[in-house]
Parts: sequence; structure tokens; C-alpha cells
Amino acid sequence: MKDDRTSVDRDGELNPLLLGGANRLIQAQRHAILLVEDTAAHAALIRRALDSATWEVEHVTRAASALQSFERDPDRIVLLDLSLPDSDGLKLLARLHQVRPDAPIIVVTATDQVSVSVEAMRRGAWDYVVKSDPKESGEQIIAAIERAWRQRVRAAERHLIEQARLAEMVRAERLEAIESIVRTLCSEVNNPLSGVMALSQLLQQKDELDEDMRRLAEGIAKSASQVAEVVRKLKDVSEEDVGLPPADGECLKNDSLLTFPADAACSSAEQGARLEGDALVSSKKGQA
Repeated sequence: MKDDRTSVDRDGELNPLLLGGANRLIQAQRHAILLVEDTAAHAALIRRALDSATWEVEHVTRAASALQSFERDPDRIVLLDLSLPDSDGLKLLARLHQVRPDAPIIVVTATDQVSVSVEAMRRGAWDYVVKSDPKESGEQIIAAIERAWRQRVRAAERHLIEQARLAEMVRAERLEAIESIVRTLCSEVNNPLSGVMALSQLLQQKDELDEDMRRLAEGIAKSASQVAEVVRKLKDVSEEDVGLPPADGECLKNDSLLTFPADAACSSAEQGARLEGDALVSSKKGQA
């Protein structure tokens, strides 16, 4: 049975490209939130709006703690309050974006200023929610979180598809290179090997050969057959593991190295006869 090496390597391990894409999708599907909010009432509001059975929430109240936590685990949705006691929220937003450029960061703040929201989006925020009525704010935050989660999962799915395509392209290029090497090797070996086998057959048919020369011709024929067997095994392995199609008119067709074709033998025999005739003529000229 042939391996599907689009996803699994020869040793049974997942293709690194697909493994990375699959891990990214798994992380994207996590329901994990980093809540950066220094006001206890607002943090309680957000926690109450979230389903505790679905969402895992880590709450921090300082920018330094948020950055440290995010660097440890960046595969989370971030709810970021811009009004923090130890740092400007926009600066922290930029730092978080540097750690993970594709991080889904949702700004949650009481500042209802267009300039602030535009700057937050420019620095990497995915969404912007203004704190107002507690119930309305809670609904808006939940909707923003769900949008961010779906968007992140879709992006991870697209990335996995792209990695799969890339892995298949790499696999196809490798198979093409192997196929080219195998075909070239078979062709380069088959041409001279056919001649050796034909000439060894002609030598064995000579009545005037002494015993030593006959054993030598038999040895040549045996060695040529062994080389032919190696080429045949190479062809079999290539077709089984690499997926080479049969090559019409090439050395892989009909096991031509093992079953020496009659027309090739005749062609080589004719060439041998011509060589012997040329040698005889040259010898007679030399004697004259």
C-alpha cells in the first residue's frame, strides 16, 4: 500500500508544514481570554457576561502583568482597557501587537473618541467597544469576542489549506526530481548494458573459443544480468514508493534488461559482425 505523503512522511511523522498549520488551528479554536482591566466593577461585568463553562479567563490589572502573561501564552483573545494605572493602553496595545501581530485584541474603554478608536485600530486592535450601559456593553463585548474567535479560526483554516497546498507542491517537486533521476539512470545504464549482454551472447556462441574465454564470456553475462536485476529492483521501488508511471519506449518497459529483446540482440549482433568484418579487412590490408 502506498503512503499518502501529502500528510505523512516515510517515517510516519506528520509533514512539518501540515503539523504547524494544524497546531495553529488547534490554538485558534481555544476559548481563552486575557482580560486587562483595572476597574473591579468592569471586570466583574465582563466576567458575568461570559459563559464560564466555555471561556477560560485570566484577569490582570496592570500593563506589565498583561505583557508578561501574553508573552507566556499569546494564543488568546485580549480584552484591553486603555486606562491603566502603570502604562498608556495604546502603548501596551502596540507592545502586544509586536509579540503577536495577528493577535485578536479588542479594546474596551470608556473613551468615546473617534481619534482614539482610529489610533487603536491603527496599532493592531481588531475591534473597539465603548463602555456605556452595562447590559448593552456586555452584549457588545460578547459579540466582539465571538467575531474575533470566528475570524481567527477562519484565518487558521485558510493557513492550514495553504500549508497543505505548499506541502503537496514540495512533494510533487521531489517526486518529479526522483522520477527524472531514475529515468536518466535507467537509460544511461540500459544502453551500454544491452550491448554488453549481446556481445557476451555472441562470444558464447563462438565455436573456436577456448575454455578460459568461454568462462570469461559467461562471467560477463552473469555480471550484466546482476546489474540488470539491480535496475529492475530500482524500477520496482520507484513505481511502488514514488509512483512512477510505466515509461513507454524507455528502459523501464517490459523489463527489457532482464528479458533481452531479440531485435536488440540482432542489432548488437549485426554491429558485432560489422566490427569483426572491419577488423578482418584491416588485418588483410596490414598483411599486404
